[in-house]
Amino acid sequence: YVSLNMDKNIIEDYIESNKIRLGQKQREIIDFLKHNDEVEINDLIKLLNASKSSISSLHNKNLIMLQFKDYYRNPNDFYDER
Repeated sequence: YVSLNMDKNIIEDYIESNKIRLGQKQREIIDFLKHNDEVEINDLIKLLNASKSSISSLHNKNLIMLQFKDYYRNPNDFYDER
């Protein structure tokens, strides 16, 4: 999962004060994450047509956080048990 590494209200100040340069796609990812607390990385890639290198670059710039979460589906959620 991908999320912002800091509060969405201060990230722009952080970017500006640290003179961090962002490409167009990186900017789109940051803007998307301001409105979505977290997103699964593959969904982010599909929704924004982003690359893993853009995501890695933002992570290296300490702007986003990458988390691995286990996901276990409950078969009862998908099948009717009549």
